[in-house]
Amino acid sequence: MLRLIKIYIFFVVINLIIPNSNSFCSSKAMYGDWWIKTYGQITSGKMVSRVITIFEKLSDVANKPGNIYPNLIIIKKNIDPCAFSLQDGSIILTKKAIDICYRRGIKVGDSRIAFVLGHELAHLSLNHFWHFAAFQTISKHRSKDKAYNEIIKMLKQSGSIEARKISELQADEFGLIYTLMAGYDPKVIINNKGKNFFQYWSNQLPEKVALTDKFHPTSEHRANYLLSKMKAVIEKIELFSFATLLYHAGKYNISLDLLNSFYKSFPSREVNNNIGLIYFQQAISALSKYNSHNTYRFMLSTTFDPKTKAENLRNNPRSDFLFNIKNSIKHFRDACKKDRFYIRSRVNLSSALILNEKYVTALSIFRDQDLMKSSKDPYTLNNRAIVLYLFDSDLYFEKASKILKDLIKDHPLFPNAYYNLARLYYETNQKNKAYQLLRVFIKIMPSGEHANIARQLTGDHKVKYSSKMKNIINSFDIVPGDCDNHIMRKLNDFSTIYKYEDGLEREVQIFSNPGMSVLVVDKVIEIVQKKIIQQIDESKINSTYGQPTNISFPSSGQKSYIYNKFGLTVKNNKLSTLFLF
Repeated sequence: MLRLIKIYIFFVVINLIIPNSNSFCSSKAMYGDWWIKTYGQITSGKMVSRVITIFEKLSDVANKPGNIYPNLIIIKKNIDPCAFSLQDGSIILTKKAIDICYRRGIKVGDSRIAFVLGHELAHLSLNHFWHFAAFQTISKHRSKDKAYNEIIKMLKQSGSIEARKISELQADEFGLIYTLMAGYDPKVIINNKGKNFFQYWSNQLPEKVALTDKFHPTSEHRANYLLSKMKAVIEKIELFSFATLLYHAGKYNISLDLLNSFYKSFPSREVNNNIGLIYFQQAISALSKYNSHNTYRFMLSTTFDPKTKAENLRNNPRSDFLFNIKNSIKHFRDACKKDRFYIRSRVNLSSALILNEKYVTALSIFRDQDLMKSSKDPYTLNNRAIVLYLFDSDLYFEKASKILKDLIKDHPLFPNAYYNLARLYYETNQKNKAYQLLRVFIKIMPSGEHANIARQLTGDHKVKYSSKMKNIINSFDIVPGDCDNHIMRKLNDFSTIYKYEDGLEREVQIFSNPGMSVLVVDKVIEIVQKKIIQQIDESKINSTYGQPTNISFPSSGQKSYIYNKFGLTVKNNKLSTLFLF
């Protein structure tokens, strides 16, 4: 915990100087509010806002116990050390910690503070709270020797000292994973050229808080441990990244295998959510084979548009649907258990329940006062309107239509609201209103199965897809397909090669060069991606790349444009990834 326990020693020193300071060991100090009342909180400022944004990114990817919601508190007083976590989910950070991390500039500082916060989030995830018990023990003793001996006794009773050191190494490893997943550079923390952020951090701490070194791994030990884990951690992240691209490409079986393997090392809410989405898409594919009307009757809120290319489904569509929808619901519920405030999985769960015609159960999600009923999230409101209408169309038509009208007013580019309000009008014989809304919907989202349904209802002609496939493919030296000896020689020249064997029945390899990576599964190239950061006018994507067959609108704001054999991801008018599949 970046020498967290030293804060407790620091207060012991204060106790020797300042009378009646034993209130620090009060149980109130286990809660973030106590630290705010005692030391004040910094809530504004350029660097504070920057750190809060980084914390939010980390919190999004971090695994969290179901009863804890992380909350960052930056206190005004500089105490040593500078960062620690509490059992109520609060992470206490000082301005000194921010200053230490950013002394080498913004880019380095972002990665440093990301790791510090990631380390603390990992302690929350792993339920490491032996430090507070140690603090309470130390505060009872005026003698450092007595305090030290008492802690030794306590640790021997509750677990070995070595186990406590291991807990710090675990938090380092998970903190590194969170740092990577949030998009920051782990080489700023540790590398093969002697960089050691642990030693740098330790050097900033006062000598008088050094008593507890024996309860933590040394800086050198932590650095060596992370170096040994670095390759494996990066490999895990690559596995997750390619699983996402495979999902986009509709290669759900392979994506599911990779996610299940990743889940063994990193059982987070996001992985549960993504696994649930794969089963959800496969359920839609099965449902479309025997009940096409219900499949695209409404545009449910999920991370991606329900356009499926699922492979190797069984011959009984009804059985396929029941199998996949059951697993989808299970994984969405597991994600919700890991974090009850994780709205995305709750919305996805409601979509799966609606698709399975479990309207009463879906309604119960939206009746959770703390989470859903007052939510302004468009995906939440969209599903709430749908389930109200499906539960009782006569009773709730007006309420559902008002929710969707307000959505259109507040979010004029949110396609789901137009499609679903049009459906309500169409099913109540207000077809002219429905056609007007559907034509607006097609302009916003011209591709995908819902766009095809909208054109069928309005009688408009289907768009011809004329993507510039040849130009895209020619820009790649390596393309998907069988991996022959000639291609394999090329791949073996790549700077980084990962081979996955743990828990996978398939032979999976990832070959990476700066700016390019290739996924090979069972000697077949499945995905080739290029990392590209360039400005792009989203309104001109069609003229540049052609008409996509599908567009996804995940709530993160990143759009994925999917074509016949390639795709690209765009966020804030920046093209970030181009990939072939």
